Amino acid sequence: MTLSLSGVFADAGAMWRSQRDILSALAGVFFVVPMLGILFLMAQSGLPTDPDPVKLNEAVRKFYEDNLLWFLLANLLIDFGTFTILILFLQPGTRTLGETMTLALRRLLPLVVIDVLCSILFGIGFSLFVLPGLFVFGRTWLAAPALAANPDQGILGAFRQGWQRSFGFRWVVLLAAMAMTVLTAAVAILLASRLLLGLLVMAAGDNQFIEMAGYVLIALLGGFAWVTLVLIRVSAYRRTEPSTGI
Repeated sequence: MTLSLSGVFADAGAMWRSQRDILSALAGVFFVVPMLGILFLMAQSGLPTDPDPVKLNEAVRKFYEDNLLWFLLANLLIDFGTFTILILFLQPGTRTLGETMTLALRRLLPLVVIDVLCSILFGIGFSLFVLPGLFVFGRTWLAAPALAANPDQGILGAFRQGWQRSFGFRWVVLLAAMAMTVLTAAVAILLASRLLLGLLVMAAGDNQFIEMAGYVLIALLGGFAWVTLVLIRVSAYRRTEPSTGI
């Protein structure tokens, strides 16, 4: 298949329609719930409104240190949900959802290692300049799907597969376009959510229920965005499958 932005999104939409119920359940438990927990933590953080960047950075650093365990747990849940969806679509068969989740749990540690290594490589590349960071991101983005499709190849094999499948500068362009699309959508969602929450609070006064409803809305939008990204990765991996025909 041809690797194109429209084709990748079309395939992702088809996968969503075919497994909407299962994907909604997985996203609700493993994406929305941890995101909502992080939002509640941030709401109770008491971060200063002082515009001084030094004070703000120090407060943010202390906040993350104090809540490191909860952030790690949230990330672990999101990784587990991500890996379950990857296996669900990239290892076709007659497994039940419970069997798929069990398999994902057994293989979760290698996925976490891949995510950490990808984050480190991206951070190094991005600190040097923006383009090296995007290049590293593009060449490692399919390592996790490769691991899900063939767990027996191990971490190095998954990186090798991801690197080979993302060969060519077209991937940098494609992922840059995706990144800009996702970033624009995230900013729009955040602004719309905060605007909606502000309007509701103005209409109802200091109502904690409305504030919590706003956090739930943001978490739901974040969960939907995340499951969309996972499906895009599945689609991109499938579309880079080496051709075996003449």
